[in-house]
Amino acid sequence: MTNDVENQEPFQLPEHLTAVLPLAEAVLALSERLDVLIEEDDAKHENDEADAAEPEGPPAEIVALMAEVSEAALKLAAALDEDDDALLSLDEWSQERELLPRIVELPLGLVSVGEFDRALAVARAFAFVAPESFDGDIAIILAEAGKREESLAQLAANAEEFPDSFVTVLKAGAAYEALGDGPAAEASYRKASTLAEEEDEKEEALNQLAGFLEDAGRGDEVEKLL
Repeated sequence: MTNDVENQEPFQLPEHLTAVLPLAEAVLALSERLDVLIEEDDAKHENDEADAAEPEGPPAEIVALMAEVSEAALKLAAALDEDDDALLSLDEWSQERELLPRIVELPLGLVSVGEFDRALAVARAFAFVAPESFDGDIAIILAEAGKREESLAQLAANAEEFPDSFVTVLKAGAAYEALGDGPAAEASYRKASTLAEEEDEKEEALNQLAGFLEDAGRGDEVEKLL
């Protein structure tokens, strides 16, 4: 098996995509630098006894680098002009560096450092390739940014377009939770668990629900759930 993997031909990127290759490489390189910074910051906090104090915001260098990643991603999106096949080819080219997964995680990563406008821009720019995921993110971002009515409108649109999508329903739970609508969040997480087709999806939905119940002071229900 190992020899088969080692002997595989490297993926040949279509010639017409060579022009956008530097843009994809920029996203990857910046993301990999960001990984290092985040790992160093996590290690620092693990070893810092003073961390028991009130947590500070993310380091400025991490926020700045995330902004750079978002700008690089937006340049790539503009060059691709909603060509999902091209992005999937670039993702296959990137192999274990995982271009597409990095882009998928970027909007909520930006939310975690308070970069709501950049998060929205990235989610909207890449919605062409994975609308269920990115449209779900848009609802979450708007909720986290305090834009309640816009978030509810996005949630309604998502539910109408993807009524039986595990991803859509799971992300709706996160959006409702950010909006402070506990019953809707719980209902979404429970529905997502019934829509899950894979074991890891089921586990993800139950973990989200368990976290919600724990935060709501309903820890006794978590044991029964899990």
